[in-house]
Amino acid sequence: VCATCIGCGMGPLDKIKFPYIVVDEAAQVIEPAVILPLGKGAVQAVMVGDQCQLPATVLSQEAQKGGLDISMFDRLLSMGMEVQMLTEQYRMHPQIAAFASWRFYRGLLRSGVKEADRQRSPKLPIGAPLGFLH
Repeated sequence: VCATCIGCGMGPLDKIKFPYIVVDEAAQVIEPAVILPLGKGAVQAVMVGDQCQLPATVLSQEAQKGGLDISMFDRLLSMGMEVQMLTEQYRMHPQIAAFASWRFYRGLLRSGVKEADRQRSPKLPIGAPLGFLH
């Protein structure tokens, strides 16, 4: 069964137990949301996420003051959770990946694609795969 953290506690999934769960984008999911699947009989959980990307989003300043803007992923990292970094990426152009590797991943991120695999469209107004416009 694939469901969102909130969706696993609703409707037809309400009474189903989930002994094994995978939380994707775990660095973006707030703790109260992750508690739902964990509380449905989980004996093992795998959290997949990237704390260097988008954080958990909480719009309420009151909730932020209460500490609800922290993902369980981030909290577990701060407590010494064992982490396995995936070091090869396949989505970005290698020059963009090189910037991300340098800026966020201490040079550990490698590109699994070649520049020829990620050619820029000739319709773009810039002549490089990475450009900053303001």
